[in-house]
Amino acid sequence: MKIKRFESLEYKSKIYLAGVFGKFRDVIINDTDADWLNPEHMTNEINWFELETDAIRECDGIIAWFEKGNPSGFGMTFEMGMAFALNKPYLLVLEEPSMDRKFSMQSKGAEKTFESWENCLDYINQTNWMNIKK
Repeated sequence: MKIKRFESLEYKSKIYLAGVFGKFRDVIINDTDADWLNPEHMTNEINWFELETDAIRECDGIIAWFEKGNPSGFGMTFEMGMAFALNKPYLLVLEEPSMDRKFSMQSKGAEKTFESWENCLDYINQTNWMNIKK
């Protein structure tokens, strides 16, 4: 009996997507390759907090995207703080320049902060951050 050999077993990084629910998640998912922990798809009304915080504990890293027009970013700041406390690296896309001061602490904790997804994606592709380059 022949045993099939695996040439390589690739591990896909688990990346948690922080930020307001919306189209930005599709952009990230389409531009990069990872196992996505997307709270928009895993959350329910009863135990959303437990599901989302468990996903942050489980992830390898986080991409947090503060889109223009986001009403507050309060949930996202909690997620970044939790990531920082757990020594999980995160990238922050901060589209609203007027929020630089408001999010200065979150920017300091981030591995890197960007003004646009395009700049963030360039960084991911140049560094192969968390091995998610497509």
